[in-house]
Amino acid sequence: MPEVDSTKLPVCVCASVRQVARAITQVYDEALQPAGLTSMQFFILMTIRGHGETSVSQITAYARMDQTTATRALQILEKQRWIEPVLLTDRRKRAFRLTRLGRAVLKRGEPLWTKVQIDALEALGEQDWTATKPILSRILTLASVRKNPPKANAQSDS
Repeated sequence: MPEVDSTKLPVCVCASVRQVARAITQVYDEALQPAGLTSMQFFILMTIRGHGETSVSQITAYARMDQTTATRALQILEKQRWIEPVLLTDRRKRAFRLTRLGRAVLKRGEPLWTKVQIDALEALGEQDWTATKPILSRILTLASVRKNPPKANAQSDS
């Protein structure tokens, strides 16, 4: 097998996107820290507030996280008493809703999120952010297609 000159390969898409995701997550985490929240906790709480009683599978779909990560994050939120389980008729499924404490922590976090969001948008510039959104959407689509590839046509074209 011939040697590959890695210096001539394009920059790894995965590594680049991960670096950006980690960097922006750190910015938002630091901004939300005075409220005692991480950006993921804030996102999950906002998701539950926006959708009312929300199942674990809905959260995994909205946040694009695996079941184990979502379950672990929800356990932390439940331990903080920011969310509480909802009894469902199908006992195999779990759903959560915000508690009074959850609404209070969101109320503390929202102005912090708004400020960091404005700062981020100002740093990026409206034109660059507008140009970036479709690229991010295509990356998400790529991940969805790779996770759920189209099924091969069972019928022959002949």
